[in-house]
Amino acid sequence: MSNIELSLVIPCFNEESILRDSANQIFEILDFARINYEIIFVDDYSRDNTKEIINDIISCNPDKKLYRIFHDKNMGRGGAVADGIMAARGDVVGFIDIDLEVHARYIPSFVQSVKNGTDIAIAHRIYKFHLNSLIRYFMSKGYIALVRKLLKINLKDTEAGFKFFNRERILPLVINLTERGWFWDTEIMAESYLKGYKIEEMPCLFLRNAKKRSTVNNIRDSIDYFKKLLKFRKKLKRKKLNTAVDGYWKNEPQLFSSQYIDGYNLFVKNFLNKRLKRISRLIDVKKGMKAVDVGCGSGEYAKVMLERKAHVTAVDYSRKMLIICDKKLAPFGKENFSLINCDASAMPLADDKFDLLVSVGLLDYIDDINKVLGEFKRVAKTRSKLIITIPKASSPFFFLRTKFGTIIRHNMLGLPPLKTVLSKKEVERTIKGANLNLVAIEPFYMTMWIIQCEKI
Repeated sequence: MSNIELSLVIPCFNEESILRDSANQIFEILDFARINYEIIFVDDYSRDNTKEIINDIISCNPDKKLYRIFHDKNMGRGGAVADGIMAARGDVVGFIDIDLEVHARYIPSFVQSVKNGTDIAIAHRIYKFHLNSLIRYFMSKGYIALVRKLLKINLKDTEAGFKFFNRERILPLVINLTERGWFWDTEIMAESYLKGYKIEEMPCLFLRNAKKRSTVNNIRDSIDYFKKLLKFRKKLKRKKLNTAVDGYWKNEPQLFSSQYIDGYNLFVKNFLNKRLKRISRLIDVKKGMKAVDVGCGSGEYAKVMLERKAHVTAVDYSRKMLIICDKKLAPFGKENFSLINCDASAMPLADDKFDLLVSVGLLDYIDDINKVLGEFKRVAKTRSKLIITIPKASSPFFFLRTKFGTIIRHNMLGLPPLKTVLSKKEVERTIKGANLNLVAIEPFYMTMWIIQCEKI
């Protein structure tokens, strides 16, 4: 635990007209509440005298823990707040807008909320009716309605510039956020809500500060926010898909392997068996060669390589799959194969080790195939052969890639949703981008590419 109760971050954007008065009000409230605090002023490349005023405030208050961060270029609201949070040392870290439209008098109760076990305490702005704030009111309410509808989060106000966090809990999240502008507030609250953080929304009176010079362009900024909201929604869907696929390979891979073992679906069994026969003809290994099967699954391709007297390393993300694979390969002798449980994007294998690399049905479910291809190249010897498969972008079974088709894949075929599908040109570009030499590419059943390449 730190001996500093509160680190208060104050982002500044051309605030010379209000900065000094607001800072004095904040000092008065924090001192009266006897909170052990530090304040971090973050100036985001102001063009007025904001920096000079910050320097003067700090020099005039040597008894207080006051610090400054000056950006040499505009980083945006999110960038300013994030920099302040990462520099903070307090157990509670918060930020407030220096215009004090949500007043500093609320700070002590927010700090206490976090100290009592809340992960995040945020202001829920209550607007006092005034003609000057009418447009702001409807814009705010309209935006949060969109946030609730599109992101499926049950919060009343994600945008208030008055948020306090458990520093230890929020830091890992802040470090990984991508937004640096005003949308940062939406991103951090959505991510926190979806991760199950304990959030307390506290009603606070919102009063317009007549001295503040607003830079908001209602139409332009509303359009920009809406675009970012849609983009972020797409990102969340992608993350949900990644979680679903990762969970499948950890918890349900036996559904996949049963296609080989039980053959309860004749079409899928026929497809997989014909693919096995076709790729087996491409596997050119001799006795004593070292081969690796990445995403080995139930071990069908590792078995083929063992039958041809190669020493095989079988790699899979799923422990359950490796148990199935181990039983299948056991008759060939434990000394002739090894099993490794790991992520294909970070394999604990030596560089330039293998004479042949086979990866069938893996890249379908990988989000960043370039990273995985980089690992393939690293572990393969120069001039060694790589045999990989990637789903074909145009397929007669495209309906299985739709939202409804995903349900069919899971419930009828026992398969997770696909992440990667590529056209022929995209395959060529991807293989070239990985600094691999494309030897041959052929479609299989009009739904998959079988690719042969080599390390150069």
